[in-house]
Amino acid sequence: MNKQYTFILFLLVSVLQLNAQKVRYNTSFRNYRVSVGAGLGYSPIMLLNAAPFNYKPWEAAKPSLKLELTPSPKFSFNFGIQREHYNYGISPLIEYTSLGRGYTDYKEVNLGVKFTQIAYTFDLRNYTTYSGYLAPFGRYVMWGFSINKGRYKTDNFSFSYEDELNGLVTVNVPNDKFKTSSDVGIRFGMGKKRYNGKKLKTFFEYQLILDAKVGDFGSGLEESYLSSYGGSKRVAYETGMRISQSNSIFQFNVIYGFSF
Repeated sequence: MNKQYTFILFLLVSVLQLNAQKVRYNTSFRNYRVSVGAGLGYSPIMLLNAAPFNYKPWEAAKPSLKLELTPSPKFSFNFGIQREHYNYGISPLIEYTSLGRGYTDYKEVNLGVKFTQIAYTFDLRNYTTYSGYLAPFGRYVMWGFSINKGRYKTDNFSFSYEDELNGLVTVNVPNDKFKTSSDVGIRFGMGKKRYNGKKLKTFFEYQLILDAKVGDFGSGLEESYLSSYGGSKRVAYETGMRISQSNSIFQFNVIYGFSF
């Protein structure tokens, strides 16, 4: 999977270099300085990874809010917030100590997880003349970073084992909520922004973004690599972050907004 990410990054950077051109100053510029918009993000990879993670692919769309500040016809600063939410199942091994016998054993349990992540994004855009427009028009390349914060809730669960008298002992574990420390993502991408007519200030925009999160999310995306040890929190975290990585590493965004 790392080789696939490296190839996607190489391909994207190559396309960005081909599109980046020197800006011409004689092109029409409407002098809009601020643009705001709302959109949805999604990765086609999510259609392929649903089986190992047991989530519904059509629920993986990521709503977002965007703010663009344009101090120069050549570039703009962009800030955004994007939300992800997934429901999936995990099967961790739970460690327990048998009463009376005093030995430690492990029990595999099945439980559901609700995972919500908020991503704060910061990007710099460089508008090109490939389509003959300046900021905030036309095609652009972009690069930046994201800060991601996750919240988890695991279902309550129970399991049973035999004690020293061969009696059945049931262990009940309540649901658990926890947060993660912030993870950082490195962002590259390209997009195009089109206004609706000559007088209207509303626009439609689409983007292709690579957002590679940096962190310890386990060894792979395949079902055979999913962690089965380390406690329910660790398994929930690794699984949720790998789902999020799949939905960010090659992401399409569509945005609708207005400028002033």
